[in-house]
Amino acid sequence: MRLVPALIGLSLFDFSAGISSASASPGQDVSVVVNGAELFPDSRAYIQAESGLTYVPLRSLSEAFGTEVEWSQSTKTATVRKGATLIDLTVGSTLAHIDGREAALESSAEQENGRVMVPVRFIAEALGIAIAWNANTRTVTLGDTPAPASVFAPGEGNDVQNILNQAFVTQSNGWVYYQNVGDESKLYRMKEDGSESVKITDDPAAQIQVTGGWVYYRLLTQGERTDAGEVYRIRPDGTERTKLSKEKAGQVYVTGDWIYYNVTAGFGSGPLFKMKLDGSGKQELSQKDEDVMDFVPYQGRIYYKRSIGGLYSLDLDGRNRKTYTKEFVHELRAANGFIYYHKDANQLLKMSIQTGEESVAVDNVPLSRYYVGPDYLVLEKALSFLDRKVYLTDLQGAGEKLRVDNTLVQLNVIGDWIYFITYETKSSETHRYADIGISLGRIKKDGSQREIITSKTSNPFPNERL
Repeated sequence: MRLVPALIGLSLFDFSAGISSASASPGQDVSVVVNGAELFPDSRAYIQAESGLTYVPLRSLSEAFGTEVEWSQSTKTATVRKGATLIDLTVGSTLAHIDGREAALESSAEQENGRVMVPVRFIAEALGIAIAWNANTRTVTLGDTPAPASVFAPGEGNDVQNILNQAFVTQSNGWVYYQNVGDESKLYRMKEDGSESVKITDDPAAQIQVTGGWVYYRLLTQGERTDAGEVYRIRPDGTERTKLSKEKAGQVYVTGDWIYYNVTAGFGSGPLFKMKLDGSGKQELSQKDEDVMDFVPYQGRIYYKRSIGGLYSLDLDGRNRKTYTKEFVHELRAANGFIYYHKDANQLLKMSIQTGEESVAVDNVPLSRYYVGPDYLVLEKALSFLDRKVYLTDLQGAGEKLRVDNTLVQLNVIGDWIYFITYETKSSETHRYADIGISLGRIKKDGSQREIITSKTSNPFPNERL
C-alpha cells in the first residue's frame, strides 16, 4: 500500500471541496457511518478543539472493520493489525509507524474517558478505507458501501406528513428508529435490513425524529403514568436522556434549530410554542386563547387548524397571520407546494400555498389517513370502523393497488417503504372475550417484501376466563 505523506493527518475538512476546519465548531459531536450503517462507539466521536480534526475511538472503529488492536499500558502505544498492514500510534506523540515506516500526524492520538481517540482520516488512509465527509450533517462515512441516501431534507428528523401520522418510525444513517408495539411501545432502533434490534429507552415513544446526533420524541400514554405528552431527547445509544418540556404536547416538529409543538389543553388542542433544541428559549406563537389542533411547518410558515374550525397560517416567529377558511378542515398534510385536507370524508382537497386557491385532489373516496408522494398517494380507505385498508394510487386516487389488508391503526411512509401498525381480533382459547393482536410491519410500495417487525397479543379482560 502506497501512502502520500502530504495527505496523512489532514483534517476531513481539508479534502472536501470548499470546506475548511473553520466551517465546523470544535467540540461538536460527529456521526460515523461504516459500510452504510451508523456506528455507535462506546465513546463519542468529536471534532478536537485545538486542531479541528475529527477524532474517533480507535477500538470501536477497528472492530467495525474486523482489525485487531493491541494496547501497551507501559508505552501507551496502540497497535492496529489489518492483513499485512501494521500501525503503531502512541498517545501524545505526533509520530506514528506504518509497516515500520515513520508517518507524521498533524495531531497526536489522545485518551478521552479511558478510550484511545485517533484522527479518523489518518487511520482510514493507513488502512486503505474510503472516507467522505458531509459538513451539513457532520457525518464521517467510511467504507466502500455508501451511506443510504437520506429521505429527509438537511436538518429535518422526519417527514412532516409522518409526524401528522404520529411518526411511530423514522430512519437515519442506516438505522430505523421505531415504536416497539411488541414491548409496550418503547423506543427501539434496528438496521434497515431488520437486524440488530436494540432498545434505546423504556419510554413509550411517538413523534420520533432523529437529527444532530439526537433522537427526539413525545411520551405516549401508557397505563397510569402522568408524564404522557412530555418532550424528550436521547442519544441513539440510550445515553443523555433529557426532558425538554414537561407540558403535554400533541404534535412535535424538530425543524432547523427549533422544536415546534402544541400543548393539549383540551379536545387535543392548545397554544402553539417553539423552543430551542435543548429546551431553552421557549416562545408562544399562538395568540391569547387561540387553541391550535393539527399544524404543520412548511416552506417558511406554519399552517394550522383550530378547534372552532378554520385553516390559518403564520410565520415561524408567530407573525403575519392569514385566514384561508373558517370551515372545519381535517387531516392536514403538506406536500408538493400544497396543503391537503378534508372538509368531507369522501373528498380530499388541496390549497396552493402560492395562490391560496382550493381545488379537489381526490373525489368520491372514503379517505382517512393518507400520505402524499411526489407522484403517488398512499391512502387508508375507511369503509367502516373496523374495515380500513391501505391502497397505493396516483395523485388523483386512480389505479389503486391494495397494500395493507388488515385494520389499520397508523401508517408512515419512508423512501420505498410503507410502515403500518395494524389491529385484529383473534379467538381466545382461555378468555371469554377475543384476544387483541397489534403488529408493526412494513411493505415496499410495489407490494413486495411485506414483513412484521414486532407484534403482541393481549386480552383487554384477562380475568374473564372461559
